[in-house]
Amino acid sequence: MNKESMCAMYRAMQNAPTEQDRQAMMERNMQGMSPEMRQQHMEMMRKQCQ
Repeated sequence: MNKESMCAMYRAMQNAPTEQDRQAMMERNMQGMSPEMRQQHMEMMRKQCQ
């Protein structure tokens, strides 16, 4: 995944109308990741996409 598409996905998650929608996006985009890995991935995306 390139940086542009990663940041677009990150922005979409951040702009999700509800926490439930955000969780559903994370489920779709980060299948197979543990909750800890998801947190680390979100943190990395947050840093990369500022």
